Amino acid sequence: MLMNLVFFNGELLEKNDIVISSFYRAINYGDGFFESIKIINSIPINLSLHLNRIKHSLNVLHLTNKYISEDIIDHIQNLIKSNQILNGSLKINITRSGNGKYLPNNFTSNILITTKTGFSYKQNNAISICLFSDEYKSRGLLSSLKSSNSLLYILGIIYAKSKGFENALILNDHNNVIEATNSNIFIVKNNEISTPPIKDGCVDGVMRKWITNNENIHIKSISINEIYDSEEIFVSNTISGVTPVKKINNQDFDVFKNANRLQHKIINSCSDL
Repeated sequence: MLMNLVFFNGELLEKNDIVISSFYRAINYGDGFFESIKIINSIPINLSLHLNRIKHSLNVLHLTNKYISEDIIDHIQNLIKSNQILNGSLKINITRSGNGKYLPNNFTSNILITTKTGFSYKQNNAISICLFSDEYKSRGLLSSLKSSNSLLYILGIIYAKSKGFENALILNDHNNVIEATNSNIFIVKNNEISTPPIKDGCVDGVMRKWITNNENIHIKSISINEIYDSEEIFVSNTISGVTPVKKINNQDFDVFKNANRLQHKIINSCSDL
């Protein structure tokens, strides 16, 4: 029988035993962030990159957490083993503890780690994406984090679904394309793969980092016109890997060579785990 345990502030507990207070700062102020990690053959993929991003987020948000140490790897592996997760994902939520209003009364934080069964990486079907321009994302220290406040992405995907698309592209306050609602974006032109810089406001995605570490990627701002002028477009995230794009608004794309090649490379990198 599969267990449904979670790691909460140092303890393994039944998921239904977790009690969230109405004074929880994540509820009242969105005061926290999260991290999603792929699990393949019971191994958390790219864990060191995820832990580095967690430490960066703690620093930016003026948070501390005593469980984000060398022991966190043991806690994660124990949770995966206890829940008998072969393939799937885990999610780490870190939120400021204590009270206070906008000014918190301390810098410590709660940590909640949950797991979910799923699948290993596979070749993904191409998706359709629209441009979302009702709201823009500001650039700054917070823009690269996986914040507990995801309203911009929620509005973007609601808009996309209402127009018959599967995802939406997000623009920054300079009207440049920076990402999709749940993934980083890459374009290909004249055999050169490009992706927006972190300073333009995109999330500092772990799969984006894996791609830039393993491929020759040009980091540059991307205009809307450059999107339409691209020969190939794909998106990336931790859970799905690389996904080709077949349509942006009314323009079709039929080249998926680099997307499929990169996804094959990701699949092969996990085949011996």
